[in-house]
Amino acid sequence: MQSRHEEWRRASEQALVHYLRSGWSPSGCLVALAASLYYGPVPVTEAITRCNELLEHANERVSRAHVLVFLGGLVSLNSRIDEGRDLVDEASVIYEELGESYARANNAWRILGHIEQLAGNFAASEAIFRDCCAVFEQACDQAGLSSLSSELAQSLYAQDRLTEAQEATRVAEESAPRDDVPAQFAWRAVKAKLLARGGSSADARSLAREAVGLSDSTDSPCQRADVLLDLAEVSRLSDQPDDAAGAVERAVRLFDTKGDVVSAERARSLLAEIAVA
Repeated sequence: MQSRHEEWRRASEQALVHYLRSGWSPSGCLVALAASLYYGPVPVTEAITRCNELLEHANERVSRAHVLVFLGGLVSLNSRIDEGRDLVDEASVIYEELGESYARANNAWRILGHIEQLAGNFAASEAIFRDCCAVFEQACDQAGLSSLSSELAQSLYAQDRLTEAQEATRVAEESAPRDDVPAQFAWRAVKAKLLARGGSSADARSLAREAVGLSDSTDSPCQRADVLLDLAEVSRLSDQPDDAAGAVERAVRLFDTKGDVVSAERARSLLAEIAVA
């Protein structure tokens, strides 16, 4: 909930050694390790290599699914989106066959939604995130519901369906646990854009900066960069092109640091648009 992924990764690597020595199932350890590689600061190519190594320890089907999900997300960041979908689909089938409906939503569907956002398929990501929210609501998982409601709001915003995006943002804000840093910056980032679209520029800028401040306390390069792009959108809507360009430039550096080729290219295109305008 604090998004300190490098600490999470190191602890999981140490735990994996003991799980393997003991002969106990490493399933829970593998999903934590793979997730930390996806969300954290380890560069994409290095993280892909490590996930492929982890598959050698995934002797159970559920363990294999846990690693495949995040491997699929990582290769998608590396511009191999079709391959990423295939890997996540394989994991989703395993979860379904094992009756792991929550893991399918929390892992496979969540990452597949991200992949569709990367691909610009916002109608597809919307449908996926709606299914995730339904599962989390049934499971009374407020943290999951908040985070995925924010993702849903982003997909709706990208389709210019602002009223629906506002409703999803309301759910995200009301559901967000106080100590869940990603949930807290996620609803702020999308709400700021909606405020800016409604003409409340000052409130929008303030909320967007709050989101950036919260995200900067984490070590998740792509999430931090996405929030900066939201700040850039708010700045652009507020007729502050220099501030918008500065936020995008910061986002590009973060995407490059992670090796998120798709998002870095999209951000550079946005920077060019701002310069022309």
